Amino acid sequence: MQKAVNQHLQERIKILSDKLDRKCLSWNLSITWDIVKDNLDKPWSWNDISLNPKITWKIMKDNFDKPWSWNGISLNPKITWKIVKDNFDKPWSCANPDITWDIVKDNLI
Repeated sequence: MQKAVNQHLQERIKILSDKLDRKCLSWNLSITWDIVKDNLDKPWSWNDISLNPKITWKIMKDNFDKPWSWNGISLNPKITWKIVKDNFDKPWSCANPDITWDIVKDNLI
């Protein structure tokens, strides 16, 4: 079923390319990394792709050459405190929904 949805979306993206609202499309939960990857020439909203829960940390990590938005990544519900902690050198936003007040208190410098 998901493959059929992806195929349909791929076809629509190619046909309606100039008429699509990229911001809405980038956040759409039916959008997968395969669809984005196969259409990198399109003007995606990388902030919205970055916060799309279908886009995992592994995908981002394996594709650091893409223009990810760290604000979007920080808001992505798939990004856990462990990921943030293990990658402290990245420009995270404090808006990550997985970061609690206790985590903040325990990690104040």
